[in-house]
Amino acid sequence: QHKAAWETASVAETIILGPQRGLSAATKAHVPIFVFSSGQGSLDRDVADVLRGSLRRAGFQIASARNDAALLVDVSIAAVGEPTMDTSGEIVAWKATAHLSLNAVWSVDDSAILSGPVEEVGQGKDREEAKTAALRAAIAATARRFDQLAGK
Repeated sequence: QHKAAWETASVAETIILGPQRGLSAATKAHVPIFVFSSGQGSLDRDVADVLRGSLRRAGFQIASARNDAALLVDVSIAAVGEPTMDTSGEIVAWKATAHLSLNAVWSVDDSAILSGPVEEVGQGKDREEAKTAALRAAIAATARRFDQLAGK
């Protein structure tokens, strides 16, 4: 019982003091992050799932419930541009641009830590592969933003 109470108190302290301590190399493994999508589509949920996995692999702590998180991360697809044919290289490929919307706030006071658009280009041998590559590149860029923030 004492161990469970101590763990609960530690999580509560992390959530409450999150904005004061910030996200840094020293705190990134201890700040529980809840990643979700306010987008309604299944592709939006897939993007949130992939970002969740990317952050976990990068050493961030991922919370399974909103109430257990110090940081709430909303990521959704703003748009995926219609692929165009890219003939600039030696191989003809399709190129698409993915636009994600990112909003990361501290759960205790809703103050923003990261927000704004994420835009990346992807290439593929067909239209669908180009769209998928663009989404993957945008998710990777989003994860890098968290890594850069935690590296300070």
